[in-house]
Amino acid sequence: MSERPPRRRPGLRPTHYLEQRDAPAEVLARLRAGLEGASRKLDMQWAGRHVLFSLPARERAPWSPWLSVSVRTPEEGGAEPCTVVAQFCPHPQLWTALMLSYMALGSLAVLAGGFGWAQLSMKTTPWAFWGVALTALTAFGLWAGAQLAQRMASDQMDELWELLEDALESPRD
Repeated sequence: MSERPPRRRPGLRPTHYLEQRDAPAEVLARLRAGLEGASRKLDMQWAGRHVLFSLPARERAPWSPWLSVSVRTPEEGGAEPCTVVAQFCPHPQLWTALMLSYMALGSLAVLAGGFGWAQLSMKTTPWAFWGVALTALTAFGLWAGAQLAQRMASDQMDELWELLEDALESPRD
């Protein structure tokens, strides 16, 4: 089928592309049957050619991963072979909070930079540039926290990946 991705996955949302020989409908049928008949219960949300699944809520921590899987074709509606796109992500609410935090920090950095530039042009002490440094430091802290959480979730990522591989290899009922 496919090579197993490396244990250490780079990036905030590691993405893997799995080429399939079958038509999208067959891949989706195998995927649905394999995930619903998995050796363990999963929390799943289906929408068309997309599924988002994770371990049950009682086994999840705030840093636990979700696996977002989409079945895509080169041309929508085609029956040719397709690609399964699997992307690890944090809980959707956590991901939203992280992205909103980055946007807020970016906005604050721009405001602080503009205020600091105005202070420079008025030949006063540009203390507002400290705001740029502070937001950059905070953004780095968020990134480092995300990297730590990803390392802590490594075993769960491996488990979700194995469940996906097993589902794709399972025979269709």
